[in-house]
Amino acid sequence: MFACKVLLNLFPGQESFLTGNYVQYLAAIPDGNGKQDGIALGGEIAARFLALRAGDGREAAVSFSP
Repeated sequence: MFACKVLLNLFPGQESFLTGNYVQYLAAIPDGNGKQDGIALGGEIAARFLALRAGDGREAAVSFSP
């Protein structure tokens, strides 16, 4: 969940591709508490990671001169 959530935040135009791959990846993992706990933990870590990166200037326009 961590990687998918972060990538969806950074590249919203790739939602279909990213979500499709995420669903396919999860399908290979047996259902159960471990899977659900992993998904929940990944979501929490992704949210914290994105909060730490908020306002870091990633979207800033930077002029380039060779």
